Amino acid sequence: MYRLVDRPFENERLKDELDAIAQAQQRALEMGGVLVTEYDQHYLPGLESLEGVKRSSYRTSRADGLIYDWTCEFGAIKALPGAPYGVAVVIPSPGARLPKGLQEAKTWAVSEAVLDYSTRTITVQDGDTFITFPSVNVAEVDWKQLQEINAALLAQNAGVLVWKLSGVVSNPDIQHLYPDGKVPMVRNEHAQATVTGYATTTMSWNAALVYAGVVAHKTAVESLHATLLQKKSLSLDGAPAVPDSHFRLEVVPMPDFGLYHAALICDAALPGKWNPQDEQAYALVFKQPGRESTDIDARLEAAVLVRLREVLPHAVKDEWAHELFARASEQGLIDRLRTAGDCLAGARIHLDKDWTAMLSDLLAENVLTV
Repeated sequence: MYRLVDRPFENERLKDELDAIAQAQQRALEMGGVLVTEYDQHYLPGLESLEGVKRSSYRTSRADGLIYDWTCEFGAIKALPGAPYGVAVVIPSPGARLPKGLQEAKTWAVSEAVLDYSTRTITVQDGDTFITFPSVNVAEVDWKQLQEINAALLAQNAGVLVWKLSGVVSNPDIQHLYPDGKVPMVRNEHAQATVTGYATTTMSWNAALVYAGVVAHKTAVESLHATLLQKKSLSLDGAPAVPDSHFRLEVVPMPDFGLYHAALICDAALPGKWNPQDEQAYALVFKQPGRESTDIDARLEAAVLVRLREVLPHAVKDEWAHELFARASEQGLIDRLRTAGDCLAGARIHLDKDWTAMLSDLLAENVLTV
């Protein structure tokens, strides 16, 4: 889940390139010049972008690392043998006014970055200077994450580039709906929404959708609900999810963002909404503000017991919750649901199975006592 904590991403090739450029920069300074490049190489000024510099012709020999000959109005452009390919040195003429790109040229540092999975930030340290990038997509692949960090550092002219990205969890008490950062999407033909949580059956294809929490504009939320009311499937992260029974919609506006947070949930998962003709009922456990996500199994067993009291003709006692859940799961009377996000756990209760026989067995075995 927190891959960079145990396996930092290192781009050794990039580090070697930056180290070679830094060494070439030192040589250029000793020559009284400024390091430049014929093509894009990290932070080096490009020759073609400099005012007063023109490309004249191809070089017959490229042994010294340059592809072209160049003319320069404010000095001379010389090859730097042994430097990275395409790198040259501009030696200014005495008293010459340098173009802006060369005036701003500086030596860049090579550093490392740390991705904090708790705060969703990336921090780059260069000596006493700290550069922080907020709201990081922690699900991004490592090489692209590093690429985007360096692109941002170049855009800011930060004077530092990063070759290594490691990870920390600074505060385990900070909980995220999706610790790995992979936020699902739900779609129909006309609209899509970000999913805050869901519950489906565990079928790999055409799973039954029991609950989906979504964030989207109002029209998108209503469109998704309309699809479910028509008994049509939605695409949940690319896989079809078929509605189970009638779906209800509860909406809370998020005025600061112009969006709505909505709960799409089927009747069979709502206490008191079960119908005698239903072949299954559902029990769900949700995240609750201010409450730690602990004892999830015990909370699910208690939720199942509440639903059983609605749908079974037999009385069931509170202390039976664990044994009932365990035996019913073994005999296929209860299935676990696939859940994520703000839905911590869920179970499907098969009402068409023989609950009376199972209860009789448990009582006869003295597993349950009256």
